[in-house]
Amino acid sequence: MLIDLRLAIWEAIALLVLFAAQFPFPQTGVRLAFSAVYVALAAGLLVRHLRGRAGAREDSRISS
Repeated sequence: MLIDLRLAIWEAIALLVLFAAQFPFPQTGVRLAFSAVYVALAAGLLVRHLRGRAGAREDSRISS
């Protein structure tokens, strides 16, 4: 995920597919749906990232 300055291959493919898939659809409603998908994916990845950081923080407290 770009928040940690790393981009896995599946993340790059997902971004490419979402980016390329919106070109055949000039309708505003479809573009808004794509935007909703981007927001949902971003929120999910952010939550996963924050949970990972919280777990790492707890591990460092235990080992100290």
